[in-house]
Amino acid sequence: MGTTVISSDSIELSLKDIFIRMGQPKKIPHSPTDFTLPSQNTKMFYIGISAFTINSIIAEFHKSGLLIYRITEDMVPSLILSTRTFGAYIPEISKKYPDQKMELEIQTVKEPDIKFEANNLILEVLSTLTAYVIQSDKKLSSLFVLNLKAIVSAQVYGTELNLALKLTLNKIEASIKETNIKHFEVTKLNSFLDNLKDPVFTLINAYLAKGYPLPGYILPFSLGEIHLVNTQVECITCVNTKGYLLIGTDVHFQENASPQHS
Repeated sequence: MGTTVISSDSIELSLKDIFIRMGQPKKIPHSPTDFTLPSQNTKMFYIGISAFTINSIIAEFHKSGLLIYRITEDMVPSLILSTRTFGAYIPEISKKYPDQKMELEIQTVKEPDIKFEANNLILEVLSTLTAYVIQSDKKLSSLFVLNLKAIVSAQVYGTELNLALKLTLNKIEASIKETNIKHFEVTKLNSFLDNLKDPVFTLINAYLAKGYPLPGYILPFSLGEIHLVNTQVECITCVNTKGYLLIGTDVHFQENASPQHS
């Protein structure tokens, strides 16, 4: 814990945190840079979460294999994942595997890096996209693997007691990592990637819109519970750091009903 400043109308706490997997402590590669919250007085409680802390969360998600996404046709009904569809871009696919279903798998190859801009989080994501054909025995055969470099912006907002995200793909670059298809030209898939991003990001955003729950109460007490209400979220940029997420909220104390005595 860092410094604590107590004034006549507020208490300021400075905390330094990093997220790690249970039972796997590790040395922090570098210390987070201190930052100061702007003067605010419209909410009862404010907390700033630095890019350092959020990056540590994303890094653990990556290392735990939680940033691997399998995309099937039933997940995105508006997208027909078949060799016929891909054959329009690479004819050899539909010739070698006529009219067969396909699956896609996207996974990060390193921890995504995040920084803050005004009203947005900016993520640089390096990942691979693997295209599989589904054989008659339900086994998957790899067709090709692409390297993807994407720049994604995320709007963060509060929904009742949740923190939610909305992603927008700003830029994507693709290159061939490996392929089992002859005469493969990744440039021919650019238009497919353009068609893919809308239904895929619609699916992802629908999930992210559910939000990550803020605690419905901070601590349970025998006399009642402390709830967070009217939560607002703002992305703040800093000169000496990658920025931070500012969460402002009011606090409501809900008294428990008096116990009944017999």
